[in-house]
Amino acid sequence: MDSQNLRDNDLKEIEESLNAPMPWIGLYVTAASLVCSLAMAADVIHGIRRRKIWFPCKFFTMNATSLTILAVAMKLPVDLNTPMLTDLDLGPKITSEVFMIIVMGNFLISFASRNNDQSFMNIVALGILVVTIVVDVGINLHTARIDYNEFIYSPKFYIFCMLMLLVTLSSLALTNPTTKRYMEFKYNELHETACEGGKLEEAGNLTHQKLKEVVEKYWVMAETGSPQFVMARLVTSAMSGAICFVTMISLIVAESILLRKKNQLARPNSIYHWSSSWILAIQSIGMVLGVQIGIVVASKLVQLISIIIALPFFSCFYYCKRMKEDPTSNSSASTNNRSLEPKNSSPELDLYVLQLEGEGKLPKIIRKNICHELNQVIQMGKSQQPKYLMELLRKSNNCYKGVADIDSSQVLNSWTMPVVTLTSIAVALPNVESQAVDRLISSVSEGLVYAGLVEESFSSKAENMLNLKCTADVVWAEVELYRKWLGKDLRKLSLEGKTIVGTLQTLVDIAEKSVIEYQRSATECPNVLAANSMYKISQTILKDYEGNTDANKDGNVFEQLSVMIADIFGACLSNLSSVVIRKCYCSAIEEREKSVRRAARLLGEIEEILEILGNKQLTCLSGDRAADIEEGHVYMMQKDPSSIVPSSNNEVATSGSGESHINIAE
Repeated sequence: MDSQNLRDNDLKEIEESLNAPMPWIGLYVTAASLVCSLAMAADVIHGIRRRKIWFPCKFFTMNATSLTILAVAMKLPVDLNTPMLTDLDLGPKITSEVFMIIVMGNFLISFASRNNDQSFMNIVALGILVVTIVVDVGINLHTARIDYNEFIYSPKFYIFCMLMLLVTLSSLALTNPTTKRYMEFKYNELHETACEGGKLEEAGNLTHQKLKEVVEKYWVMAETGSPQFVMARLVTSAMSGAICFVTMISLIVAESILLRKKNQLARPNSIYHWSSSWILAIQSIGMVLGVQIGIVVASKLVQLISIIIALPFFSCFYYCKRMKEDPTSNSSASTNNRSLEPKNSSPELDLYVLQLEGEGKLPKIIRKNICHELNQVIQMGKSQQPKYLMELLRKSNNCYKGVADIDSSQVLNSWTMPVVTLTSIAVALPNVESQAVDRLISSVSEGLVYAGLVEESFSSKAENMLNLKCTADVVWAEVELYRKWLGKDLRKLSLEGKTIVGTLQTLVDIAEKSVIEYQRSATECPNVLAANSMYKISQTILKDYEGNTDANKDGNVFEQLSVMIADIFGACLSNLSSVVIRKCYCSAIEEREKSVRRAARLLGEIEEILEILGNKQLTCLSGDRAADIEEGHVYMMQKDPSSIVPSSNNEVATSGSGESHINIAE
């Protein structure tokens, strides 16, 4: 007898030791549920801020990470070894199963932004998790591991809902490619209309208003053709929303009954102890925040009811109003009505709404919110306009003579490389105020961002241009941060008290040594490109000013270099209108919304730049020629060769605007 009691005590101690970590496992489940809930809440907040009642899935999408976290959160439904004998156990088990249903409904929208291969793999992984939950819940029911009241906890109903949502998602996996192809077909049709058969892409000079109209058209096309928004408008979305809504109602009923029961003290405590309450609370809060499809369904229902009730009253009101109006005042009345219309609405933009086959017209509030968001993005861009760059561009002349002065053999067909080289020379000049140097650095830093966009958008010589751009970026980072060029201190040169001729000669010597050094150490080293450009440009400037010892000339040279930099930037950035148009059109449906958003923000940033460049003679290069400064050089030489006056050793060529330029052509 004593041995039996001893054995029972040992077994009890072993069981207690095994159950000891269960609260911490429950806390682990709580943490996983919290991550899912916060991600869904972030999607809700993001959707509200963008005035999208369908709440796009940006933070909580169906992928390997979210499915792994969700599997951890589903610990209670798949637990086969733990008896669920208390109401404190039953509550979290119910919330876990409903939480899984809500998450599956949430995945339906995020499912649209995946490609076919990703969708298939994610559906398989989700199916394995759902089948595991269904089988484990069935085993628990069969082995009486769960003590439940059918009115409070209906496992068969939850299993049915999970399987229905899984079938729905699997069906969408098959139809999603067809839906995308249809939307692609409609998008390409409207693209031909919006870009006027490709004419806009070749346009070199468009007004800001014309650009905004183009961006508006592509914005509406991208937003209404967004895979997630299309998915939210499907009938299957409404069905999944209804399922989520019904399960949420059942959860509310079950939890309110459990809270009212008073017999918990007569039953054993939960094996998860205090962590059960945390699981219950976190998952309940998460379901209240990620129920987004149900909100869409409810919104559509309320809108339909409102239209049905209010339509007769509004029709009678407008009919009586028209009858009282004088016929002679119809034109003025219509004009006033148009003036009172919200700026965000435009009948023409309705033509660019991408609709599903058989789908009715989108509600006015959705169209208005789409245009309102566009205006917000443009305003955001306006608030970040490059003020230093605009100050520099105002120094440019009317014919961009600085581009004609640049020989392509010196800059290797890059817009950014000569700018970086000329700025490095300007920083090294003696007797120049540090504030002027800092302003030039800030201006060039802002300008290189937009010049890089031009090169990226138009360059067909991908590898060559990439090397040049990377080289210019590396050299510029050193100049901007440390006032150094390939490790040589430029400010130290300017403080050594040398004349401009001495400084330029030093730069020539440094560049020549660098070319020899880098050519010996590595073949086609990027630094060779930078050193070669510095050697040729500084040597040419030196030839023009050799023998000039006037110290007062130094400040003028700095201004002359600034004007040349402004000319190069002006000629390059005159292609920004075409950059905006090219960014509007994106062939990849998954990236289309991001691309047109960048175009809208860029439009706001360059508004004043386009105004500054609007009154000047632009290079108007089209196609891939816009990425090549050699094309700009040839264009300027052919356009007005008589304005390019070669300078002698001690002379400076002047333009019609009165600004001075340094001729650096060999």
